[in-house]
Amino acid sequence: MRVATHFGPVLLGLLACTGEPPADASPWAHVVTEMRQLAPCADPGARTTEKFTSNNGSPLQGKAVYRAHGAGAVVADFTGNDMLDVLVLSDRTLEYYVADQPGDLRRMSTGWHDLQLDVDLGFGAAAADYDGDGDLDVYISRYGSPNVLFDNDGAGRFVDVAELLGVDGGDRHRSASATWSDFDNDGDLDLIVAGHGLAPEDGTPVEDYGPGDPSLLFRNDGTSGFTDVSDLIPQRIHQAYSFIPTFVDLDGDGWRDLFVANDFGAKHTPALLAWNRQGTFVLDDAAANLDQRLSAMGVGLGDVNEDGVWDLLLPAWGKMALMQSSSAGVWVDQANALGLLPDRTDNQVVAWGCELADMDNDQDLDAMVVFGFIDTETGRNQPDQPDGLWLAQPEGPMVEVADEWGIATRGSARGVVTADLNDDGYLDLVVPDLGGPSRLHLSRCGTEGFLKVALQMPGANPDAVGATVVAELPDGQVQRRAILSGGTSYGSSGPAQAHFGLGSHAHVAALRVLWPDGALSEVRNVPSGHAITVQRLH
Repeated sequence: MRVATHFGPVLLGLLACTGEPPADASPWAHVVTEMRQLAPCADPGARTTEKFTSNNGSPLQGKAVYRAHGAGAVVADFTGNDMLDVLVLSDRTLEYYVADQPGDLRRMSTGWHDLQLDVDLGFGAAAADYDGDGDLDVYISRYGSPNVLFDNDGAGRFVDVAELLGVDGGDRHRSASATWSDFDNDGDLDLIVAGHGLAPEDGTPVEDYGPGDPSLLFRNDGTSGFTDVSDLIPQRIHQAYSFIPTFVDLDGDGWRDLFVANDFGAKHTPALLAWNRQGTFVLDDAAANLDQRLSAMGVGLGDVNEDGVWDLLLPAWGKMALMQSSSAGVWVDQANALGLLPDRTDNQVVAWGCELADMDNDQDLDAMVVFGFIDTETGRNQPDQPDGLWLAQPEGPMVEVADEWGIATRGSARGVVTADLNDDGYLDLVVPDLGGPSRLHLSRCGTEGFLKVALQMPGANPDAVGATVVAELPDGQVQRRAILSGGTSYGSSGPAQAHFGLGSHAHVAALRVLWPDGALSEVRNVPSGHAITVQRLH
């Protein structure tokens, strides 16, 4: 267990060490930083024999339904006590766990929302402060029933305002994952909801399926609510059976592009990329090679090859694709070359949620992927599919260690969230399961360094969703992390924070923030073992 000590605000906010920025640079933003030091790991030796301690949550209520929908999770500080809480969804229930101590979760049975509210058929959720009032709200997408927007009263109690604000999606929309992002660069958070659809189970060939349910795009109009601008999404995306929409700036022009991972992508509609041209979306038309023809279930996002351009991990039925950027301006699948291969002999067949994250704090990104049975006529698979964790190596292919690390749980997982719940600097895992129970894997701490970064900014996007955080290490390595609200894994949303593994480094030479509006900030010589909040002054 680590003991937290607090330091007061420190004025560190200059982008560079000398002078004014070049005339063509984005505006510099001055910041105040607050650092919280975590005590050294009390027993790092325990990590050598047991990487994780695992606990099952309460069994998901009702009969297990092994369909595609359900089993997303959200990890966020809903109560405002600087500790991470957990919301878990399934077809039959909604579970809410509040942290009394970091990593010590207590299930709330009553008093946190209207018990008369129908919350079954939940697919996924994403947390964000959409109204800029200082607390995190959560949007819950549902499969064939009206969606829910839980407005937070600041203490972790919620009221549904989706119908009032016009974002409930209607009575029959088969909603999949939801993502918050400022797609139009007006300073507040907009909302996109992937549309899936009802796949016939009557033997119809997948290539003959009709269109899926259209995706939904809601523009945040500030105090006046939301406007449905779904017509901005290209029609081909609307026709797909989409699982997860990701907003990320792939071409570096300051506008977040739209990438959509689609079910039945091998025979119906592949994954699709639409470039954001100042608030209007234009299909890439396969030029970037991201329109992969596979049944993509989720998305992992990270700069794996550290070239300054985002890479994407696509878990799928029977395989995975790791799309790495290249100097030619296209993305190339490097999964096979890196050994990122499901073990079908061990029943790893249907890959769902995933994340690219540094699970061992050794300065590179690993691949956490969960697997799960689905009861469908469109493909054969069996129950009890084990989750996988592939660790990056300094040289050579990745190594799969989930069984060795004690997290190769066999179940029917869909989503996964990586987050440091117990505040020890190492990433933990939340894995909801359609068959139940949900699982919490708490990582044991070790001697490797780390840095946890949160952002704050004035205005209607206080957590700076859409920002990029860059850590330059003393050895010259440059790591990048995106601040997101949904858009990775499957039906899930992690905290709007950046986690960096530092290995043996005692500090970060330079911590840079590219804010959502293009402004830049830099903080130098940030010590390892800290959680730092970078607060923009204006």
